Amino acid sequence: LLQPWVRRSAASTRSSARHGALGVEVGDKVELWDSSGRRHHGGYVEHIDDLQVTLRTPSGLEAIPLDHATSLKKATKISIIAPGAGVGSVGSIYEELGSWPNLQVEVVGKKGTRYDRYPDCWETGAAPPNLQTFAEDVVKIGIPQSTDCFICGSRGGQVVLPSIWEAMGNNTPPSVVVNGGCAMNLPGP
Repeated sequence: LLQPWVRRSAASTRSSARHGALGVEVGDKVELWDSSGRRHHGGYVEHIDDLQVTLRTPSGLEAIPLDHATSLKKATKISIIAPGAGVGSVGSIYEELGSWPNLQVEVVGKKGTRYDRYPDCWETGAAPPNLQTFAEDVVKIGIPQSTDCFICGSRGGQVVLPSIWEAMGNNTPPSVVVNGGCAMNLPGP
């Protein structure tokens, strides 16, 4: 039961598999550096083919030949687990982080949806879809593998992050939990 809000496109998956040696995939935020170590500008990877990487920059599209693509530096990707992370109340802070050239901030999921409820092993929990099945879907589609750091809060730290830990073990990216709960004595499997 994959949630439709976070499914990656097949084109993106094929592109990243074919050009995995570059270390970037379609949608990544990158910075372009010259050989002397000066930053030229940044943008988002729009397309990758056998000849070039196309970036979407503030001034338009720019084609970077593959032999110069090693001068691309991928931004650190922060994935915010939306349920419980305060996207509404502190969203402006997350937006500010995303404006930094070396950070790419993505929101995973949405609060107030059908899965934004505790699992049935909790006293007030509910059958799927719930936060546990949301976490399972996040793992299935590979969000942890493309994330450098998770930010979770409240129920995201109580249910989603522990479920990711259970599935990924020591391969789970570093995580920051605000307002809550991953160190509590929590119900669950």
